[in-house]
Amino acid sequence: MVEEDARFVKLRKCDIASVRSLQEAVMHDAAHGLQFRTGQALGSRIARSARPFKQQYFEVVRRILMDEGWVRDIQFTNDTVVVNGSIETDRGARSTCHMLRGLLSKIYEGYFGKITHCAELECESCGKAMCVFKMSFVEQGAKRPAVGSQGPPQAPQSAAGAPNSAPPSPSSPIYYGQQRRT
Repeated sequence: MVEEDARFVKLRKCDIASVRSLQEAVMHDAAHGLQFRTGQALGSRIARSARPFKQQYFEVVRRILMDEGWVRDIQFTNDTVVVNGSIETDRGARSTCHMLRGLLSKIYEGYFGKITHCAELECESCGKAMCVFKMSFVEQGAKRPAVGSQGPPQAPQSAAGAPNSAPPSPSSPIYYGQQRRT
C-alpha cells in the first residue's frame, strides 16, 4: 500500500478569490462546476478521515473544516448546514461557496452512502449574516442536478424512503456548533 503524502499547501482567502476570478474570466459560469468538483475531491478526503468515528462523524467533520480554515464555524442541523465565515466568501451579488457545496455533498455522501445534492440558499457574499445550505438525496435513477446548479432543495429520505429530519446521532436532531440561536 502506498502511503499518502501528508504535505499541504496553505492558501489565503485572497488567493482563493483570485483563482475563482481567473476561472470565471476564462470559463464563466462553468467555473462553478469546476469549483464544485474540486470541493467534492477534498470532501472525499474529509469523509474518509471522519468515517472511523461514525457516532461523532459530524463533530469530527466540523473540527476538520474549522481546523483547515474552510469555515470559522459550522452547524449541522437536520438537512440544513449553517456556516459562519466560509473561506470562499467575497462581497458581491452572487453566491461564491461552490467548493464548500462540493465538500458538503461528499461529506453527506460519506456518511449516508447516497448521492447528495447541496444547494446554497443564502450566502455571506450576498450580504447575508451566514451561508445556509440545504442537503437532499438524489433518488436512484433520477437526473442529478447540473454540477454548477443550485437546484431545488428536497428533504433527505431515509433508507426506507421516509423523510429523514436528521442524520443519525446519539441525540436527534443533530446539532454541532455554537449555542443554537433563537
